[in-house]
Amino acid sequence: MTPFSTPPKQGREEYNGKIWDTLSWQTTFSAIREGKNSVSITADAVALLRQRSNSRLQTRTPFDDPLFDSFFTNYIRKPLHLTAKKSINVLPLPAAGRPENFSGAVGDFDISAATRVEKIKTGEPLLLQLTVNGAGNFTSIDMPKLPQQNRWKTYPPRVHFEPIGDAGGGQKIFEQAVIVKDPAVTEIPALELCYFDPQQQRYITKKSAPIPLKVTGGSQQSAGKPSMEATTAPAATAKEEEMLVPRVDIGTLSRELRPLPRRPWFQLTTLFLLLLVLAVSLLRYYLQKKRGDREGELRKKRARRLQEDLVTLHAAKENNDSTLFLNACRIAIQNSLAARCDMHPSVVSLGDIRRVLPDSSPIIDIFSMADSATYGDRKLPVTELESIYTQLKKELESLL
Repeated sequence: MTPFSTPPKQGREEYNGKIWDTLSWQTTFSAIREGKNSVSITADAVALLRQRSNSRLQTRTPFDDPLFDSFFTNYIRKPLHLTAKKSINVLPLPAAGRPENFSGAVGDFDISAATRVEKIKTGEPLLLQLTVNGAGNFTSIDMPKLPQQNRWKTYPPRVHFEPIGDAGGGQKIFEQAVIVKDPAVTEIPALELCYFDPQQQRYITKKSAPIPLKVTGGSQQSAGKPSMEATTAPAATAKEEEMLVPRVDIGTLSRELRPLPRRPWFQLTTLFLLLLVLAVSLLRYYLQKKRGDREGELRKKRARRLQEDLVTLHAAKENNDSTLFLNACRIAIQNSLAARCDMHPSVVSLGDIRRVLPDSSPIIDIFSMADSATYGDRKLPVTELESIYTQLKKELESLL
């Protein structure tokens, strides 16, 4: 299985009547066992869910701008575990006609070979480049061996793969250092690639074109062991691009080796980031403290207003004046719920109270009774004044 493509492709699609944002990765994989196989892919991710705060009742400040508020918004991390499964029926490769050099490659490929030199001495290295293009299972394609191994000395190849398109296409390049040991060599022979073509349902062998090569004898370095002088001599400069054999190169020297934490630019950058984090933390603390102080002042103001309303209620109850008592009940309820209804206390109605309180709240019944007495001529028995006063006092104090 090849690595997933990065970054993923982003898109949108409809699922179950809703529009979803999608991320798509491309990959290819090859089965190693015939028959019915189950493919399962899992992905672990984290979703950041923004915490929404109800700032509707709070006094607006210059810091309540949505852009500024989003910078300090808290997020909840919600782990996600995603799984996708699919069953695939893998057909067996035919045994009839299978070549001996078949290594398991399946697809459609082309092969070509090239080198930059036309003339070389025995014992000198050259760079042989083999390119395989096509679409299919590239992981099963290895560097073919040169025929007549006793005439060559080869080193492990350097391999590079470049995907092309979204259908498993690509290009695999092998770069191998080769040393000619036999001066009678006249060409780099053709290299073979054997694969199974699922479209044609048969095995195919393709060959690269032979590369003419003129080899002269008399190199001073022994075959298979190129000397250090040969790889570093000025006369070999034109050949160095072709060589992959180990050589010594100390590179660019530095006057001193200073660790990263001791470099001035790194220290200044770290200090700037620390100061930025400190400034943001102090600003957030200031805003939270200011918000808490403002909420505390509003709470104290509502508590003082409620105490004044309760004094009026208690006086009306002691005088057994049901009309004044019910009117005081209505005013106390309006004053306590004005902030929740986001309106002036004098315009708070029964419908507004039903919107912000549950239907089972006794405040709704008491306000309805008081509202009826305001626009009608409803009187309450003196014996009920005490129970209504006690219940309303308890409910209004719980709203602080």
